[in-house]
Amino acid sequence: FTGMGEDMFVGGVAEKYGLHITLQPTSSSGIAKDVIYSRNHNSDIKNMVKGLMIESYIEDGAQKIGEHIYGKSITDPCLGWEKSKDLIFTIADTLK
Repeated sequence: FTGMGEDMFVGGVAEKYGLHITLQPTSSSGIAKDVIYSRNHNSDIKNMVKGLMIESYIEDGAQKIGEHIYGKSITDPCLGWEKSKDLIFTIADTLK
């Protein structure tokens, strides 16, 4: 939430439209679980957080130019399919 003023949360954009969070693959699982825990235990956060965006592809990470690795992102680092699937099931099991 870096750089967002208090007005963004109370009576601002997040309260009106919901807060959407994009997660980087290296920290996706832990942060997603923390957000869901917070959402389950705080009604203000539950009202603000409407979803998580997780960069996901077939294989973990991203490849450098010229590597030609099938199933690995050529742009942003991603969470691989197996880790993405496990995280989605964990999120679904812990949502209230």
